Amino acid sequence: SNSCLSWKDDLVSTNSTGTSLVNWLKKYGFVLLIIAGAGYWFVKYKVIHEVEWSEHQFEISEGVRESAAEALQSTCIVHFYATWCGPCMAELPELAKYQRENPRVRIYLVTDDSWDKIERVKGTFEMLILRVDDMDDLNVHTIPTTYCLNASGNEEAAMQGACEWSDPAFRKRINPIVQTN
Repeated sequence: SNSCLSWKDDLVSTNSTGTSLVNWLKKYGFVLLIIAGAGYWFVKYKVIHEVEWSEHQFEISEGVRESAAEALQSTCIVHFYATWCGPCMAELPELAKYQRENPRVRIYLVTDDSWDKIERVKGTFEMLILRVDDMDDLNVHTIPTTYCLNASGNEEAAMQGACEWSDPAFRKRINPIVQTN
């Protein structure tokens, strides 16, 4: 008789409690799959990932591209949005007001929308808009997402979700970062 069990025999053999690994997986495998999926979703969509700005190019007008170093000059706010995103569009009037009240702060809107949609937003909110082919390439998986960059292009702050641009407490936190041109 062969004293070595095959892998299949190991899986179906009972352990000290009398249950097999196969039965356990049948019973709890779906739960493990849900937990793994939730973990992946959380890391991808709820954790703000650092962006390697120097590796990317933005379309500054239809067909005209610039590197991030050329496009994002000095200390600035980089705000990712989309026209189909309700919270993004609701936030833009406050962001535009913040821009008018703080003209030394450069604000760049970044989207992967078409230039037709970008032109409509440009006509409503007079802010600089940059286009990317795919936000996932920049590790931006949730919108709105906002980054505050210092003059060296390093991230000083990152915020996910709509911000309260008119809230004094929010401004007290963000102004020292972005008003140091």
